[in-house]
Amino acid sequence: MSSYGKRAVIYARYSSHNQRDESIEIQLEHSRAYCEEQGLTVVGEYCDHAQSGRSSERAEFQRMMDDAKRGLFDHVVIWKVTRIMRNRDEMSLARLMLRKAGVDILYAGEQITEGSSGVLQLGMLEVLSEYESELTAERIRDGVRKNAERCMANGQKLFGWDIDPDTKQYVVNETEARALRTARDMVVGGRTMAEATRALAPYRTKRGVPVSQAALTKFLKRRQNCGTYRYAGVEVEGGMPALWTATEQDEVERVLADRRRPHRYAKLDQSDYSLSGRVVCAECGRQLFGTCGTSKTSRRYHYYRCPDCRRNARKEALEGMAAALVRGAVADSEVCELIARLMVEFDREHSGPPRSEGIKRELAEIERAYSRIWSAIEQGFAPPGGKERVEALRERESVLQGELARALAEESASVSHEGVLAWLAEVAPEVADAELIRAFVARAWHSADGWLAVAMAFDGMPPEDCPDIDTNTPADDAARVFVNWSYGGGADEMREPVKVQVKGRYVYLMARL
Repeated sequence: MSSYGKRAVIYARYSSHNQRDESIEIQLEHSRAYCEEQGLTVVGEYCDHAQSGRSSERAEFQRMMDDAKRGLFDHVVIWKVTRIMRNRDEMSLARLMLRKAGVDILYAGEQITEGSSGVLQLGMLEVLSEYESELTAERIRDGVRKNAERCMANGQKLFGWDIDPDTKQYVVNETEARALRTARDMVVGGRTMAEATRALAPYRTKRGVPVSQAALTKFLKRRQNCGTYRYAGVEVEGGMPALWTATEQDEVERVLADRRRPHRYAKLDQSDYSLSGRVVCAECGRQLFGTCGTSKTSRRYHYYRCPDCRRNARKEALEGMAAALVRGAVADSEVCELIARLMVEFDREHSGPPRSEGIKRELAEIERAYSRIWSAIEQGFAPPGGKERVEALRERESVLQGELARALAEESASVSHEGVLAWLAEVAPEVADAELIRAFVARAWHSADGWLAVAMAFDGMPPEDCPDIDTNTPADDAARVFVNWSYGGGADEMREPVKVQVKGRYVYLMARL
């Protein structure tokens, strides 16, 4: 001990809440007395409560090892070998790490001699500690298995049964069993799991919490319901009181298996929702997603749903109105003029230099390369790889000639004001609703009071800001142009005036559902 300093810490551990002989308090008391006898100053204590010694994954043990690396103490004082570790490999690693950190291990309750005899004695104590741990684990496993073979509860509480305090076996809890039978009858009779769960709302699980749908599903799937005891790999038919027959249990499991399916949202193909990725909640800014529901008459309805506000909007109504707004816009001469002007401006600003000019420059460079090769040959010098170079130039020239023809054709068909108007008048009205939405609608907003705003963008990017959805906005606002026409929805929908707002590169169409 002379080669070490006087700073010491105490490590204490116990592995069971029922352990009494070497509890934390006793270990600390003996270790403190030992430190006082040896003239050591206790600078810290590390205590692991109800932690197994077979693993080093203990919070206080790991903290002690980290502090040792930081050089905060010189000795670790432990009551007995069994308190620090019951695994020889882990103990060897811990001893090596502490030794590298300059920390010595002292045992307050063990009489370990110095020299080679002490090494042998310590090794034997560690072997005996691990042997005792393994022996205890085997006894516990054997005890649990024997209890299971006698169909004892082993402390496992099950909803529907109580544990007899004398025999430690299961007995039926008639109140809970009646609740489970009610849920079984509802599920087998065609009622939903949600309805069966609501029927069990007055009951609590063995943990004292309400019966959830997941818990009820687990309860109904248990083979214990028909009297099959299961625990620790042991299965005994008729090993516990049955709540109903095996035939009834098989029927319950069949019904639950038939109902298993992927989450309803995962089944939906969002491509079937033409506004998917485009429509946004005007209240919170979250994107609406496509979903569906089934009525009591088994009729299926499709909706767009806001994940935050939990509002639903009928798919047919929302998509129908968006398509009708676009059709109304392309049928209105003033709005068509606005659309044509914006498209021509966008094409002019983003068209850039003609692609044909770059192709012509590359073709001219190929001609110059030909000239250099022929000039070298005429002078009596055959450049190495000349034949392969000429073939590569010819292939590239052929490709560029085709690209030049396509580029000239595209440039001759540039966007014109008259061409856009003609396309809107002839092509757009014949397109299906879904294609019309995908072609024209860059963004849409749906508000809680039923307003739908559709943005038609002509700069390639959808707008981020929601327009002012306000029916009282004055028509003489200089930042807006307003055109009104009636939205002709279905026979059961009102014809509402449509507000058109032009802002920057966007045309906003707004009406109430």
